[in-house]
Amino acid sequence: LHDRHSLIPYQFRLLENRGIDDFFYAAGILRMSTKYCISHLRIQVIRHLTETWSQTLKGHDEMLELALSTPPVQDLTYPYAHPLHVLNLARSTDTRILIPSALYFLSLYPLTDLLRGDHPKLQVEHPSRPSSDLTAQNLQDYSLVFQWRLQLLLDFCRKTCGERKCTPGCTSWSQCARSFSRL
Repeated sequence: LHDRHSLIPYQFRLLENRGIDDFFYAAGILRMSTKYCISHLRIQVIRHLTETWSQTLKGHDEMLELALSTPPVQDLTYPYAHPLHVLNLARSTDTRILIPSALYFLSLYPLTDLLRGDHPKLQVEHPSRPSSDLTAQNLQDYSLVFQWRLQLLLDFCRKTCGERKCTPGCTSWSQCARSFSRL
């Protein structure tokens, strides 16, 4: 017979988000729990990661607020992990819920910076560090999200310019509209 304490699920230290090492710790637990089908650990880590890499607008806004108000740790800014690490971790563990947020934040980086791969968050060495590779799939998805963001900005500018009303002091509507459109 087993001791009743041996039936208690494995417990690990509380997941936190105090720096890059906490992300790597969570990444290691997620990989292990995925590989060995330990669903309660996997769910716990995914919940923890989605607190930062949220699927909701509210969660996104909270992450941005924290990013702006949290001082750097080990010279790394919040959320400490690079979105490419989060994206590659999500792909390697089939954690699809993290992919949209990671891709969106990845699209905020210029492609030339991603291709160089020299961002300080990508340079941190750790045994549980996810891949820093910009795979063909990542590049394709990055390009689509980047294009979508550009299209939103262009649509906003076109709509703003197209619906712009002439100010009372303008003597020539065509001249004012042309000047504003150029701007």
